[in-house]
Amino acid sequence: MIRALGLLALMTSRWPLRIAFVLFLVLVAIGTARGQCYYGPPVPDSSGRPSYPLVCLNPTPQINLTSTGTPALSGVYNADQAAQFAIVAEMTSIIANGVFTDGQPAKAWFDASGQPHVFTVAQFKTFATAVAAYIDAYQLAQAEINAGQNVSLPDPNVTIP
Repeated sequence: MIRALGLLALMTSRWPLRIAFVLFLVLVAIGTARGQCYYGPPVPDSSGRPSYPLVCLNPTPQINLTSTGTPALSGVYNADQAAQFAIVAEMTSIIANGVFTDGQPAKAWFDASGQPHVFTVAQFKTFATAVAAYIDAYQLAQAEINAGQNVSLPDPNVTIP
């Protein structure tokens, strides 16, 4: 009987709502990289009844690269966190040694579909700068969206020489 009363007290307290909200935040954190949608925590509508807004997380950022000088470099490239880390690693090697991490002056870089595109050091620097500019604009837009502002994500179409 005492356990039943304790459970009843727990059910009528705010803890279930708090636990539900924490679970929602965990699902959002897990789904961020997957581009999924969830029903958010309840928000009262004009009549006072709870409404469950649909929260959609943006998919993995990608850029549609067009190279006017070397059309063979054109393609859709991932710009997610793993791609950013790989680009930073290559740029670190280029800055420190003047070559890619494998010691070569050219490197095959794979687009989102798995097709290789061979970049020279100069071309890769331009590519990395374009990706960095896109990610900067993407993160700013994400922050504004998360703050409730009505903004669009940046144009993923990027042109390099």
